[in-house]
Amino acid sequence: MAHYDFTSSLSPLDFELLSKDLLEVELGIKLENFSEGRDKGIDLRYALAKSSEKLIVQCKRYANFSNLKFELKNKELPKIIKLKPNRYILTISTPISPQQADELKSILAPFVQSTGDIYGKERLNSLLTKHPEVERRHIKLWVGSTGVLDSIINAGTHVVSREEVERTIDAAKIYVRNDSFDEALTILKQHRVCIISGLPGIGKTTLARILLLYFYKKQFDVVRIESDITEARAVSYHNRPRFYYYDDFLGQTAQADKLNKNEDQKLLDFMVSVRDSKDSVFVLTTREYILNQAKLHYEKLARAKFDHRTCIIDLSKYSRRIRAQILYNHLHFSKLPRAHLESLVAKRGYAQIVDHKNYNPRLIEYLTDLAWVGKSSSVEYLPLFLRNLDNPVEIWGYAFRQQLSDRARHLLFVLTTMPTESRMEDFEEVFSVFHNAQCKRFNIANRVTDFKNALKELDGTFVATRKIQGSVLVLFQNPSIRDFMQNLLLEGEMLSEVIISLVFFEQGQWFVETMNDKKSKLPLKELLRHVPKILNALQRLIETKSCSFSVYGEQPNLHISPKIVNPAARLTTVALAISIQKKQDNGKWMTIKISELTSKLTARELSPMSCVALITILKKLGYLTSNEGNRLASALKASAMNDPSDIEDFETLAKMIKILPHFFVESELKIVRKTYSGFADQYASECDLGNPAEIRAEASRIGSVGDFLQVDTNDAQASLIESADKIEEGEEEPDWDRDDDLRGSGDSADCSDAELDSMFGTLES
Repeated sequence: MAHYDFTSSLSPLDFELLSKDLLEVELGIKLENFSEGRDKGIDLRYALAKSSEKLIVQCKRYANFSNLKFELKNKELPKIIKLKPNRYILTISTPISPQQADELKSILAPFVQSTGDIYGKERLNSLLTKHPEVERRHIKLWVGSTGVLDSIINAGTHVVSREEVERTIDAAKIYVRNDSFDEALTILKQHRVCIISGLPGIGKTTLARILLLYFYKKQFDVVRIESDITEARAVSYHNRPRFYYYDDFLGQTAQADKLNKNEDQKLLDFMVSVRDSKDSVFVLTTREYILNQAKLHYEKLARAKFDHRTCIIDLSKYSRRIRAQILYNHLHFSKLPRAHLESLVAKRGYAQIVDHKNYNPRLIEYLTDLAWVGKSSSVEYLPLFLRNLDNPVEIWGYAFRQQLSDRARHLLFVLTTMPTESRMEDFEEVFSVFHNAQCKRFNIANRVTDFKNALKELDGTFVATRKIQGSVLVLFQNPSIRDFMQNLLLEGEMLSEVIISLVFFEQGQWFVETMNDKKSKLPLKELLRHVPKILNALQRLIETKSCSFSVYGEQPNLHISPKIVNPAARLTTVALAISIQKKQDNGKWMTIKISELTSKLTARELSPMSCVALITILKKLGYLTSNEGNRLASALKASAMNDPSDIEDFETLAKMIKILPHFFVESELKIVRKTYSGFADQYASECDLGNPAEIRAEASRIGSVGDFLQVDTNDAQASLIESADKIEEGEEEPDWDRDDDLRGSGDSADCSDAELDSMFGTLES
């Protein structure tokens, strides 16, 4: 039997909704929230058709029986007498004995007809065991159970960190189920792949985390993808359903985190493999405008039809009731002083917040966080809340300007230019160069402990850290802080100073990619004035070590692998900067670098695949018409044509044929097609992969390259898919897509002022 306490992860409002669902399915009736408010002694009611008879339900959460008994006898009973219901049902979170049930029946007689109308902790747990579909719908009920955290982390094939699980469980406590959850489940039921999209702070990651918990409860292995779709393939295959989760798969900004080499195709192939699987599902999140920009940037993503697999979250899906419940849960589970809550309730501030035009779940999260509210008094709390809703930038702007030291602000400026996560030692090096220059410039005291103290000042609010083996990684606490800092920097504040203090090539690369994004929502006017400085920095740093890395492995044995510097990719970035500058006065420098790449290609020190993007931009800039450019293209062709032996080799050839068609004669194309046809058939017959999803992904890749080269690969694809199907034979059909899980709570979207007053009035009790 279930053993829930109904208090650790449920607010009073959550307990009412759970009681409603349980009683509806147990009694076979439809209950409704009483619109006149709980102050009249009603939480739920059921009015019989064509009859004056009425049933009233009250839901009470108390820590002990004596407090419950006092409340019912002295406060609730007078209300019940006035209402004169035909029947009164009581649900309580408190465990009660048969004798205590008799006491309550005696107090509430004649409205409580029998002790059968009193549902204590044990009876509610019994009903949950009897009606498991209700338990599944109320995720936040079971997520607070003892051992859930450790059970997820310790499940052998799960690739989810303790920090991620803790954040997921915290999110579940304040989560309010809405139409987006049912929409995402429907999409997964039909297509097995769902892209959750929407504006920043709208609740995409929270929805994905709730889906993670939902599928974990249904015995799915959970695999979280951190940075590259190949991580999903690295997890050993078990004959069990999988929930794959890829948060911010296109990055937190349009250009900050590019898809890795050829990942657009690998990602699409993996989507196809999950779609064709028997039981796995794949959930991805991204900002809506970034998804639209990615379709412009990545040709293969543009050709994919995502519309039917995209769950777009927007505030129009958040009814007044949902908004109110989100705010209520945040306040209930917050660590705010009681005086702050009482002040907000007394002034009916909740109504102004719920109806505010800038209402946003992430803003609600920040503005109910004690760490952010700081030492603001209870009198100042509501004005502060509303002021920041009026101007959301102020959430971080005020703290940045008024609460941080110079060293902390310097740290945030340089973190803005770094990759999504940075190793502590790399970050300290970058900070030191910039901070030392600013201290000298403004005659500020410079201490050897400034980096450590700045990080300590910001950790947990503006920045977050995590440890993998012996390395500490630093990142922004959440995307909105990065958004704030990017806008601040690109509007000109400290921009010139940051550029001249760059330490790593990737820092300059971020500036170039930001400028190259024609649809960027970031301010670019000031940045474009600094192109010459950025170009000089890139040329100065082109040989430096990389500050980028990959995280691989499975929890708890994660590892960090530094990324090897790719000279072709770096030269591509420089070429992009030159194209933005629109005046090619770097011919001599570029000629030297092109010649160096040609030598590396000829010596087989460089893969042809890494040069494809470079060839594209060099062709656009006219460098391929020079002798050195022509030599590079010829060396690239020779290297690619030299005994291609895997799918990436053929993908490279396909791209080269598209970019440089005049370099290939028809006889060479015939050789490529014949070779690829043989490769595809042989690959299919010798494939020894054991993961059905990976096999289907390979089948999709084989088909994509074949389509471009005009080679029929249907037989090879069919053979691979058949192999995947055989591995899955005998697996049990999943039951996660049962219709009863798609039924919402049935509450009306309307929420009157009286209901708001009643709902938030419980915060004072």
